[in-house]
Amino acid sequence: MFSELIEYLKQNSDVRKALVELKGELRIHGGEAFKASKGYTPTLLKDLLKNEDPKSRKLTAVIMGVVIEDDYLETLYEAYCAETVWFVKSAYLKGILSYNYDCYRANFCARIEELESRDVAEDELKHIAEELKALRKLVPESITTKGHFFRNPLTPVNVVFTAKKEVRDVLQKKMLAFVDEENTKQIFCGVMTTTSKISMLSKIRIYKDILFPINKLKPIEKSDLHLAIACGDLLDLIELMHDDGRSAFRFRITGNNVDLSMLSAKVEALGKSRLVNSPSNYEIEILLIEGKDEKYLTFLKLHTINTDRFAYRKGHVAASIHPVNAATVAELTKEYMQKDAQILDPCCGVGTMLIERNMLVPAKHIYGIDIFGEAVNAGRENAKAAGVDINFINKDYFDFTHEYLFDEIITNLPDFRTREETDEFYEKFFAKSYDILKANGIMIITCCEKNLVKKHLRLSSGYKLLREFTISEKEGREIFVIKKLDN
Repeated sequence: MFSELIEYLKQNSDVRKALVELKGELRIHGGEAFKASKGYTPTLLKDLLKNEDPKSRKLTAVIMGVVIEDDYLETLYEAYCAETVWFVKSAYLKGILSYNYDCYRANFCARIEELESRDVAEDELKHIAEELKALRKLVPESITTKGHFFRNPLTPVNVVFTAKKEVRDVLQKKMLAFVDEENTKQIFCGVMTTTSKISMLSKIRIYKDILFPINKLKPIEKSDLHLAIACGDLLDLIELMHDDGRSAFRFRITGNNVDLSMLSAKVEALGKSRLVNSPSNYEIEILLIEGKDEKYLTFLKLHTINTDRFAYRKGHVAASIHPVNAATVAELTKEYMQKDAQILDPCCGVGTMLIERNMLVPAKHIYGIDIFGEAVNAGRENAKAAGVDINFINKDYFDFTHEYLFDEIITNLPDFRTREETDEFYEKFFAKSYDILKANGIMIITCCEKNLVKKHLRLSSGYKLLREFTISEKEGREIFVIKKLDN
């Protein structure tokens, strides 16, 4: 196969097609097999590098990085310097990467500085971004990145604490302990305020993320996203909230219906060495939220903020309740909780619900039961990290007995595969819990089976529904506060 391609290339007949086939064969058989083929000479590829077709030159440069010859490095570098077609230049650099190019390292650094300092035309941006990406692989030391540390801004900034719509009223009230009401409002994804007290607010337990609006929440056309991100107020925000805001930041971009790879490359090129695309090891995240008419809102998420709200959560399993949701359940129902109570979670998982409840209203004796041993083991680890004394028991709740009754049951009820399993569990759960609770004891449960809960409350004369909260209308998730009546 190689010999036929060599002959085809020597005849200069449809060179590009032959190079595409050669590139594919090299992936399978390697460069040494090609060099051992009949008709091969080192000058074959060197001559093809002078082909008048830019795409053929590009393919040849990449192939020369696979078919290693001693004098190819100099040939590739000279061709790179002489190349006038933008989209070809990065291919020479990919070829050079296979060689010992130390003698050209300073030249590559100088080229990076040249590209970063020039004014880039829109039609050149894509190809300059590709060249810069290839150059930085050759000389990664040309970009100085280091771990950055968040600091509260000296002047107030706009910040959004995200939460489901059902929780925003409670979140806003919590935030008013630190910020003025006139500077706080609810928006589509959470509660926005203007403040410099980010670290204080970050200790609140019922928000999901902290986001900073880029360009004052102005909707951006998809075609202008690279300009809005790199040339808007992003860099000013970063500098304002970090110890050394002038050094390079590693970033990634997330969003839907956008070519994220190309957008990231363009942002990096426009960032002039202050923004380095690093999707797997990033300090900042740029979130794109698609709105109407293909316009986007842009947000900054700082992974440099150390909230450590849920640092105790060392272990978890697939069915574990998210700690934000557990904290929300506790916050919404705290008025029904008794200090120094004896509490039980009969489906405790890794203990998150019990830990969050105890952080809000300390209990005296805490028991967690779960049939899944892996979850119980993780729960013990989490409780130790949280400094909470929880008696974990690896057992089926319906086989559990105890010498005294409990003041409170708090739990996130599990989901089941079939309706029959669900019905059976809820029937047994309400019966068992009645036997475990003290008279006037409280049961706080969260689940997505509203109708089933209401059914068992109707069928039983021993329970009274005190309060019901919807915490996710989309998921159908509810919180029920139920009292065991003193009959």
